[in-house]
Amino acid sequence: MWFGTYASGVWRFEDEVLTNFMEKDGLVSNHVWTIYRSKHGEMWFGTANLSSVYKFNGDSFERKYGK
Repeated sequence: MWFGTYASGVWRFEDEVLTNFMEKDGLVSNHVWTIYRSKHGEMWFGTANLSSVYKFNGDSFERKYGK
């Protein structure tokens, strides 16, 4: 389960462990508006600042669109 926040980046709850991902993990903004899981299982995230789109690679975030 994933949670986007206004100022704390993204949180993932998996296997009874809660993990926080923020700027140090590749996000330009800690304000995450949108979370989407593709039919192939890819996780995509949209941020407010700089209107960027990221793909989660399993460890960190790769910017796919935005400034």
